[in-house]
Amino acid sequence: MNNINMPKAKSRRPTPKAARVLGLLLGLGSLGFAQADLPLTTALQSLPQSADWQSADLRFQNSQRTLEAAYAAAGLQIRGTGSYNYSAPESGNSSSTNSLGLTASLNVLPWSGANDQIRSAARNFESAALDLRDTRATLALNLANQYFTVRNAVADLELAQANQALAAERVRISMAQQSAGQLTKEGLLQARQGLENAQVTRLQAEGGLENARLTLFNQLGQGPSAVNLNTPPQELPLPQGSLESLIAQALQRRSDVRKAQIQLDGAQDSLIIAQRNRWLPPTSVNLGYGPRGQGGTGAGLSYSASLDLQSGNASVGATYNGINSSQPSATSTNTFTFGLSVSLPLVAPSSDASIRTAQTQIEAAQKSLHSAGKSAELDVRQRYLEASTATARIKAFRIAVDNATQALSTAQARRQAGTNTALDLQQAQVNLRQAQRDLEAATATQMVAVYRLLGAIGAFEQLPVNLGGQQ
Repeated sequence: MNNINMPKAKSRRPTPKAARVLGLLLGLGSLGFAQADLPLTTALQSLPQSADWQSADLRFQNSQRTLEAAYAAAGLQIRGTGSYNYSAPESGNSSSTNSLGLTASLNVLPWSGANDQIRSAARNFESAALDLRDTRATLALNLANQYFTVRNAVADLELAQANQALAAERVRISMAQQSAGQLTKEGLLQARQGLENAQVTRLQAEGGLENARLTLFNQLGQGPSAVNLNTPPQELPLPQGSLESLIAQALQRRSDVRKAQIQLDGAQDSLIIAQRNRWLPPTSVNLGYGPRGQGGTGAGLSYSASLDLQSGNASVGATYNGINSSQPSATSTNTFTFGLSVSLPLVAPSSDASIRTAQTQIEAAQKSLHSAGKSAELDVRQRYLEASTATARIKAFRIAVDNATQALSTAQARRQAGTNTALDLQQAQVNLRQAQRDLEAATATQMVAVYRLLGAIGAFEQLPVNLGGQQ
């Protein structure tokens, strides 16, 4: 806060104690004189080091890993196979078979289960990105609000100390007046009561400042340190446009509305999956080419290919079958094979129930989307009212500062003329500092209210922190 340096009175030299009181008043704001500066921008830049910020990052990264895993599951898969069998009958010669193979598979149909997982993971990823943006915005707004809360607490403590010093000086003067018979004992007791009240107020201000500082550094994820919060609040303009246009913007950009739409998209996708599972029967096509003998697959290299129409999975493979037996095997020839299998569910009550459940989920999601839109509209209206009221209130506090400034000028003139006391002048100085403190608090309230309005309409790019580009 700015120091106020007033000219000393010319008519009467203050007592040593009064001089100390005046020195305290002139030195308001000196609590952070030798401390390192902590601008608001620096504090906001430190937010990524906080535990809450990092926890939100980890939750987002988890959804990102899940989406990557879903894409990987739908990609090319290559597997190696091998087998060995040995038989030794009680009569006859022993024999053994072995095989080595390689199989490649890939999801080739858009309705595959793997693609279903990709769409689900993508929706979860988008929701996680919205949650990350909301968390970061909330942390930034809370930090800005707490930053100014600490500044107000510093001003409150400075004023409490000044008022206590003034009350102590009043007690000293009252004691002298009571000894001279110029003041009743009741007047002296009232002065002493004022000093006791001022001491209690100072103790409360000290505790309030310490709690506010601890809260600020907890939000930053740092240990408490001696810093000077040197960024005063600044009145911000309200977002451009009418209230109705801001509401329309909120319905397009707010996270809660977008997540409700994502939920509806998921419910609609679930219905498509349920209907597909009901009416698309498990069907597979298999092709093969290789040596065949009397006992089945013969020795040599064989090839296979298959396509599952329900899962959308296609695979190709090559296998080498070796036979080692003391008995000659039957002669085998290369053979082409084709297979088709279909399983048609004629009566499937569980699948029918899944369809009905999905339809109900769509209706519920539509209701949730409608409710989210109404809640968003109400929230924007409330935030707009708060920001507008806070903006209008600043004018009254500016007038209060002007009045206190004029009162101080009058007190200075009267002091030079000898028509008031040094305490009257000092009280006018404290009153001006109180008015300045109230104006700063009102400006901080307006600044945070505008930021909350910006968050309510989804204008996150205008908030005082880098939200990581998650829009």
